[in-house]
Amino acid sequence: KALAVVQLLPQPHSGQRNVTVSDPSSGPAFWFVIDRAITWQSGEAVRGPAPRELFRPPGWDTLLPVLIAAVQAQRSGGADLLDSVVLNACRALRFAEDRRWYSKLEAGRRTAASSDPFTPLVRKAIETHGQGRQAADRLPAADVRRFLDHVMDRLTGESATARALQHRPS
Repeated sequence: KALAVVQLLPQPHSGQRNVTVSDPSSGPAFWFVIDRAITWQSGEAVRGPAPRELFRPPGWDTLLPVLIAAVQAQRSGGADLLDSVVLNACRALRFAEDRRWYSKLEAGRRTAASSDPFTPLVRKAIETHGQGRQAADRLPAADVRRFLDHVMDRLTGESATARALQHRPS
C-alpha cells in the first residue's frame, strides 16, 4: 500500500534526480506524502538544491485522501501520545481549511483560537506537549476520540464538497 501512495506523487522535473531519502515501507505511507508536501512548502534544503527545484508538491486530490488516512490511523488507537494525536489532527484540519502546513504546535494554536467546542482539549494538548512525554497521555482518551471523529467529519465533508464542485453542471 505504501508504494501505491508514493506513485501518486509527481516525479521530479526532467533531468533532475529525486533526492528524497525515505523508505515509505518503513512506516505508514501517509507520513511520506505529508513530509514531502511540507518540505516543498518550506522551500528549504538541508543540503543540495531546494525542494522546489526537485519536485512538485502533491496536489489537493492526492493530499486529502492522505490526510483522511492519517486521521484514520490515529483513530485506530495504536498511535502516538495523545497530545501528538490531537496536534496531528489539528495540522490535518488546518491544512484542509487553510491549504497551508503548520507545525503541530502552530496548528494547535490556530485551532484553539477558533470557537470550536474542542478548544479546551486542544489547549490542553498544547500544554502537555510542552511538558514532555510523561505528560502526553493526560488527555481524556474519549475526548481525543471525539475530536478525531470531528476532524474526520470535517475532512470527509471537505472531500464531498470538493467532489460536488468538480461535478456540478456548468
